[in-house]
Formats: sequence, structure tokens, C-alpha cells
Amino acid sequence: YSQFPIFDDESSQIATLNVHCGLGFGRMACVHVGNDFSRREYLVVGETIEQVSESCNAASYGELAASPEAYDILHPRNTDQASSGLHKPRLPRKPKIIASRNKLSGIKKNPYLKKKPSTFKKKNFSIPFDHMSTASLRCFQKLLSFYVHPVVAADEMTRPPNHACTANIKVIQERHRAEAELRSVYTLFIHPIITAELTNDPRKDREMFKLLDDILNLVTTIIDSFKGHLRQFIVDDKGVVLIANFGLRGSISPNMGVERVLPAARKIHNILQNEFKIDNFIGVTLGKAYCGIVGGIKRHEYAVLGPSVNLAARMLTMPNHPGVLIDNALRQDTAQWGNFHSFPPLIAKGYTNPVPVYQPLTAKEAQWGKINPKFVGREDEINKVLEIATQMSETEGPAKM
Repeated sequence: YSQFPIFDDESSQIATLNVHCGLGFGRMACVHVGNDFSRREYLVVGETIEQVSESCNAASYGELAASPEAYDILHPRNTDQASSGLHKPRLPRKPKIIASRNKLSGIKKNPYLKKKPSTFKKKNFSIPFDHMSTASLRCFQKLLSFYVHPVVAADEMTRPPNHACTANIKVIQERHRAEAELRSVYTLFIHPIITAELTNDPRKDREMFKLLDDILNLVTTIIDSFKGHLRQFIVDDKGVVLIANFGLRGSISPNMGVERVLPAARKIHNILQNEFKIDNFIGVTLGKAYCGIVGGIKRHEYAVLGPSVNLAARMLTMPNHPGVLIDNALRQDTAQWGNFHSFPPLIAKGYTNPVPVYQPLTAKEAQWGKINPKFVGREDEINKVLEIATQMSETEGPAKM
């Protein structure tokens, strides 16, 4: 799909899609996390995630790179060559480009992967709904809604359970376009500092899955209590990241930044740090973003896209991160919060100049480490200490403790 043209409804080219891809191979685990009444996610964890990231970074636009592990499956090494080099020191291996602009490079057939053609017959995974009652369909719809963005779930739950099956594709596409909007939203990127990797110990893996489940439930509960929306929970090469928004359709209120956004961010940070004993970084921004459906009919999702979203992600990499950082737009929006500690500005996509960032502080936190010139009290104690010191200075005798 390098330089793949994108056309509008009138067959006019409106954009060009340039992509580069990475391929990995290894052990993976898929796990459902979340609760049974508000939000769930389907996570994929394993060594292949990092392989894919490294391979993708090694590929330019129009190229497909494979990790060494994937390359060995696609291009098995010669047995004689492998045996002759058993005692030689093995140098670190890097991803290799295996395809470029519709051309394959050096891919051999792996004899160990030969399968009969019948093995690859397309299977039908569709679920028949024709004989299900309306109550059963509604229950099934509710269960699926836990995996969907809350804004979309709220819209879909107001429609008949079978409307997606009966509605015309053109009508659905038009509705997606109509519901898309450009609006000012608050974005939170939450990064718990934990290792989400598979081990050879099933007990440790179960503990890791349980921790991921607990983190999602905690963040979902807090975001819901402040009338926000959890958009995504992902595990990638950068670690564990949760993305939330405030100010989407159906959740607008006055003084949202002061009364909802900052309290929610600080509460999540404090509970993760103090109760879960997990260090975490949170970046919070305010700005205009595209909010709507992206993708086609068979595969699409609700997305929030814009420079302020990129900035919130960029804040997670800030050196000496204090825990919660906000951008200048949010600082101006929450000026009545009153106390902000300035940090060095960041350079981010979509911003011409470096963006100032701040740490929001309560009035009490702002005074920590400062001398209070109005400190009063303890006069009796101070006078007693001065009296003892005076007596000691006037008494003749050898120096001693």
C-alpha cells in the first residue's frame, strides 16, 4: 500500500496512504480484562509486539521488514551452513526487508510449513441471529458494547438490536460521516510503569494479567465517576497505556477542567502510586480534535485525532516527570486552580513552537519546601531554649556534651 491513492465518492483523489510494516513471530497470549457492567478490553501480550515495532522502524515507506524470528520461518537456514557455524560467536541480528513495492526479496518456501490446500479453506464464523428473541439479542448487544467506545455504545444501544443487519451500508456510512465532528476535548494519556511481558512461569503470568485487569477497572471507575470516557487500553512496545477523554458528545459541563479533568488525573495518579505501588506518568491536554468513526463497514472504531492528542502522548517521555503534566491550553482553561509549576517546553507534532508544560499543584503542595514568613507560635518553647542557652554560655566549666 505504498503511495496507495484514496478517493472520495466522486472518484477524485484526496490523499495518498504511505505505510511501512513490520512482521514478527513468537509466543503470544490474548486475555480479556475489565468488568461485566461497564468496560472490557481484549489485550494481546507477548514478545512479538517488540519484534513488530523494531521491524516497522527498520522499514521505509512501501517496505515490509521481518524480525529475525519471523525471517527464520520464511527463510529457513541451510542445515550444513548452520552446523558449520555452531562454534562461531553469533552477532546480533537485525530485521530484514523482505518485501518492497510488490516485490519479495529472498523468501524461500519453508518445507516445514507445507500444508494441504484443504487446510486453508475459508471458514464461516458467522453467528445466526434469525431465531434469537429480542431479549437475547439485546443481552448479546449489551455484552459486546463493553468492548466498544462508550460514545458509540450509547448511540447503538438506543437502536433496535438488529438494525446493523438490516440497515443499508450506504446509510450506515452516511451516519458515520454525520456523527463525526471537530471539537475541543481533553485528552489523558496514562502510563503505569509495569512490565507486561510473558514469562515461562504460569503463576507470574496470571499475576500480570490480574494486575492489568485491576488497572483497567480502577481507571474505568474513576473516569466514569467524573463523567469521562475511556477510549483505549493498549499494551505495545512502549508499555501499558490507557487513553481517556473528557468533553465528548453527551458529557459537556461548565468548569470541566477544574472540576473533573484535573481531579480525575490526580486521583488516578495518587491511587496507582500509593495503593497499587505503581509509578505512573500522566499527560493531559486540551485542544481541537477529530472525533468520529474511522475505517470501513466491516472494521472501524471511534477515534480522537489531533495535535493535542499527540502532545499528551509526547508528555509521557518528559525527563523528570512529576506524575501529572498539562499543556498551556489546559493551564489557561483551569486558571482558577491557581498553582502550576513550569517545566521545560516540549516539541510536538502539529505545533509550530515548543509547547509549555506544567505540573498542577494544590495550594498546600505549592507551599512545600518554602519558608513561611508568617510562621507564628511556639513562643514559650523558643524562650525556654534561649534561657537554657544563655545559662550554658554564662557557666564556667570544661567544654563537653
